[in-house]
Amino acid sequence: MMLVLKDKKNSVFIFKKNKMRSPTRTAEGAGMAEVAAEVREAFTFDEDAHVYRWNGVMVPNVTRLLQDYGLLDLSGIPAERLAYKSRLGTAVHYATHLLDEHKLDEESLHPDIKPYVDAYRKFCEITEFCARHSEVRLYSRTWGFAGTPDKQGLFEWKGREQESVID
Repeated sequence: MMLVLKDKKNSVFIFKKNKMRSPTRTAEGAGMAEVAAEVREAFTFDEDAHVYRWNGVMVPNVTRLLQDYGLLDLSGIPAERLAYKSRLGTAVHYATHLLDEHKLDEESLHPDIKPYVDAYRKFCEITEFCARHSEVRLYSRTWGFAGTPDKQGLFEWKGREQESVID
């Protein structure tokens, strides 16, 4: 399985069978810079429309798949409430990203955001979670869908450091 990761700065990481490819050579022997350029062209995200594309073709995201398979139903939630929660989620994600980078100005937090940041901080303390990536876009060539997990990093589990995706 190959996953293509692209962050907001267009940094690209290629994972194959849960192992990161060498930073200088890929499994196929091409230079990483060439693969990165190919991926940047192939995998795009339209923030306004919230649409992922691979080679110009729209691909489903995780939320859409959950809805299509009846695992998530947002139809009973008023549109203005969904819009508020979307804005809140974006702000919380940004605040936790700044917290991970030790750049969060606690005084600047809106009262609606603070409880979520405090809960994330407590989670990190309890699990010893250490975020390595935040809000990195993923695409699976194998399964043909895309998404943006909240965090990817390490935490202690059963006495061992585990690579984890937190969403």
